[in-house]
Amino acid sequence: MRSFGPLLTMRYDPHPEPTGTSAEGVLYTAAGLATALAETFQATRLVDSRSFAPQVTAWTPTRDLRLLDLTGSWALRNGAAFSLATAPKSTCRAWARQIRATWPDLDGLSTPSTMTGGTNVVLWNPARSSLPATPDFSRPLAEPTLHAITTRIARHELGYRVI
Repeated sequence: MRSFGPLLTMRYDPHPEPTGTSAEGVLYTAAGLATALAETFQATRLVDSRSFAPQVTAWTPTRDLRLLDLTGSWALRNGAAFSLATAPKSTCRAWARQIRATWPDLDGLSTPSTMTGGTNVVLWNPARSSLPATPDFSRPLAEPTLHAITTRIARHELGYRVI
């Protein structure tokens, strides 16, 4: 799972344009390890388990999340199409801003990964109250057992290299 500040513009950031200081927070998560690895290391397709000490962290929300499901027909029924998930990031951000403005209490989106088709969950500010005090699991990617699992997934499912 990843979290990004306002300097990186991701697909479903509801930050106002032009990019600048915003009180809006975004937490990008993946429902599975393969999708998390594919998304995190997509630029290089090299899973670097040592530099910057990446972690795998899993947690259970403390309450039900209010998510808009973009994995189905919602986009089509609302003037876009399922292909919204692969539209230019500026288009997705415009949709995110409008969705966020229309439903300010929405915790975020459930959306297909553009890398694997698996599920990504994008959380916005209202989801803060759903985050537990401690995660269920958090380990460095370089930890031997996790590194072995990561290596198998990266090489055999994603075609990524691993160091």
